[in-house]
Amino acid sequence: MKMFIPSIAVVISLEIALLALKVLKARHQAEPKSRPQSTNTAAQTPTSQSETATVAPPALVPMAPDHDPMGLYKDLRTHMLRGIDKIFDQDAPAPEEWSVPRTREQIDPAVLKEALGHLERMDQFRAQQMELQKLLNDPRSQLTDLSKNITSDPVLTAKVLKMANSSYFGFTQKLDSISHALMILGLQNVKNIMYREGLRGMFDAGSTHNKAAVAALWRHSNLVCICTQHFHDLFDGLNRGTLFTLGIVHDIGKLILMDIFQQSGKKAIIGGDYPMDILVSEEDQLFAINHTVIGGCTLEHWNFSDLMTRSVMMHHAPSFIDFDHIKLSPETLKYVLSLFLADQIARIFTDWNEETAHIYPLRISYYPLIDKKKLINKITDVNFLNQLQ
Repeated sequence: MKMFIPSIAVVISLEIALLALKVLKARHQAEPKSRPQSTNTAAQTPTSQSETATVAPPALVPMAPDHDPMGLYKDLRTHMLRGIDKIFDQDAPAPEEWSVPRTREQIDPAVLKEALGHLERMDQFRAQQMELQKLLNDPRSQLTDLSKNITSDPVLTAKVLKMANSSYFGFTQKLDSISHALMILGLQNVKNIMYREGLRGMFDAGSTHNKAAVAALWRHSNLVCICTQHFHDLFDGLNRGTLFTLGIVHDIGKLILMDIFQQSGKKAIIGGDYPMDILVSEEDQLFAINHTVIGGCTLEHWNFSDLMTRSVMMHHAPSFIDFDHIKLSPETLKYVLSLFLADQIARIFTDWNEETAHIYPLRISYYPLIDKKKLINKITDVNFLNQLQ
């Protein structure tokens, strides 16, 4: 049995070598001649702890030129543009004092201590996830090394095959070979899948109840992650790996609130399951704390950088606090604005058929910092919409 896993790795290594030319040829035949070269600016030398806690995702190659000749996304584009109008609503009333989310300084220390006491299950999983991060962040890691972890996990194997067979890569024939799939995805995409699935395990460990709410939260986090990647160049100097992690963990405080909701008798007050559409101000009223404070303190507890801790803690602030009073460094503010916009765009997309989701409007004082035209071009891009689908 001890020799079984290594033998798989050897076989995969040989298959990868034999299939390399074949895959490159297939790619050449399948790709449009005008397809641009992929530019991955994410693989940078870590400069802070925020980068060491991330795996820089790749810039996926578009499957088609940037046009929609059949108008398949016409209705979705119209919906997304209406959503942009809600974000940039100059007539939105100023937030009432009671609706402004509480900051860490305004939270009763006893309430915060009780909330963080729910981290025990997630702490245990965090230790396992840190080991995975060491493997993924090791520059010496190769596909054959990662294949051992993948082939020993049926769920992860299925995820790899599913991504390789997605329409985004444009292959007409379905792939059944894991080695072929690994070759097509490439090292960085494989790391991306493993890291995301590792974090998914943390979500599952975070709340043993409210399964439907946890699943919805995971879907939303993935959409925000896609948006942060697509918006990485809205501001100069942003690290895509940091944005990737922020997209996944920005609402992690909601997992703690779900546990508190289940165990504190709040369920009887509301008379149902955890309400996923609950507003930040309503969290403060119901729990005397909100998910942004819990999320930021959770990342601080796990020794994430101050940049990531502050970004999570302040990701709703652009809707409530004017630019002159935000009290963030210029670098952190860029990440906060990127995360805020990604969060709202993900809400807009999820609300395509309903149009009932609450979209937080951006305070006018931030308008000069954002290239709205560039943002509109990004959210109506067919490749972006295809990723969201």
